[in-house]
Amino acid sequence: MRRFFASILALITTLPGPIRAADDKTSQLNKISVVTAEDEVVVRLVGTKSPDFTTYTQRDPFRVVVDWSGSRFVGQPEEQSVGPGLIRRIRTKQIESESEHISRVTIELALETAFRFETEGR
Repeated sequence: MRRFFASILALITTLPGPIRAADDKTSQLNKISVVTAEDEVVVRLVGTKSPDFTTYTQRDPFRVVVDWSGSRFVGQPEEQSVGPGLIRRIRTKQIESESEHISRVTIELALETAFRFETEGR
């Protein structure tokens, strides 16, 4: 049996935005406004502040999970079907407690693959 490997690149990007005085705890959160798959090998996450994230993998099916601390999703669907290529589906989930806000992005892949993360901007 031949085993195929492909690679996935997740770009964590920030956009410049106005800095305002905080009215409440959520106004200080990084607002993630874009979670998309590009060309079936790049997943782009775009936020308003420098990223503070951790990653890990899960199996059956193979998934790459990104937990972005101090953030919340803005206008992102909970699930995006990408297609029959390497990236099958992208799911988003907001995890909140009184002291913490985490935005979780789960990238479901067609097969186990190597991956890497790069950051752009702040």
